[in-house]
Amino acid sequence: MPSKAGNKTRKIFVGGLPTSLTEDELKEHFSLYGEVVENQIMLDHSTGRSRGFGFVTFKTEEAVDKIISEGRMHDLSGKQVS
Repeated sequence: MPSKAGNKTRKIFVGGLPTSLTEDELKEHFSLYGEVVENQIMLDHSTGRSRGFGFVTFKTEEAVDKIISEGRMHDLSGKQVS
């Protein structure tokens, strides 16, 4: 029987980001849930502006579990994101 642990992840997708949000602000918010080892806001290659989504990678799977178990939106720079 396959282990459920094999299905866990340390990386999450965050959509609906305000275009003014910085990577430091993204990291600061999600650091409330656990140690962030990498975070990235995806940029438009031609304009250099935020595409409104990004990724956050945590040190442990437990941080992701904590976020999922809360099942709520997150307020970043006054905008609700998922």
